[in-house]
Amino acid sequence: FEAMPEDLQEILMSESGAKFSTFAAEVMLEMDAPAREIAVGAGNNIVTLEEAEVENWKAASQPVVDRWVSEMNGKGIDGQALIDQARALIADKASM
Repeated sequence: FEAMPEDLQEILMSESGAKFSTFAAEVMLEMDAPAREIAVGAGNNIVTLEEAEVENWKAASQPVVDRWVSEMNGKGIDGQALIDQARALIADKASM
């Protein structure tokens, strides 16, 4: 990527960043439904975490997020802005 001319990098980023992430999330959700039905039909238990437990998982994973943000910042990329953007997109999708 770094060896590509800037105009090509911009084209790739415009087609693969948030736009592709949204597409991938939609495909994943669509494709997940039949697999979920098969799992339930086979007697598997689908567990939905209580909000308090979700918060425990978020807290436990925060050191990984912090390390990634630090690594991105070291590369001149605003890692926290990327995390914030991803969280906003997730919240937006969840509200649909």
